[in-house]
Amino acid sequence: MTQWEVWTWEFPAAGAHPAVIVSHPHTIAARDEVNVLLCSTQRKAPRVYEVVLDAADGFDWPALCRCDALYTPAKAQLKVRRGVISAPRQRAIVARILQCFGWSGWSGWS
Repeated sequence: MTQWEVWTWEFPAAGAHPAVIVSHPHTIAARDEVNVLLCSTQRKAPRVYEVVLDAADGFDWPALCRCDALYTPAKAQLKVRRGVISAPRQRAIVARILQCFGWSGWSGWS
């Protein structure tokens, strides 16, 4: 299990959906839980807090990745590896997370 992989998780209020792992690799190795983002089928134009994903990211159809909420499932709850997020979309997701949480001016660890 690595950062940027897409797995299926049973989200508490949404049911089974793709989940993008965004935890740092050290966190993934050291903990039983990971941070993930919720993805769902794209049925409308993306909202300001979403990034569009597609076949390059392991999806069979266009999907929206919500970047305004982090979930913390146990790694054992993640089922069916679906793919890996492409490098351009990784950058877009990170930028959107920074915007959504108001961290736009953040320049990294000091």
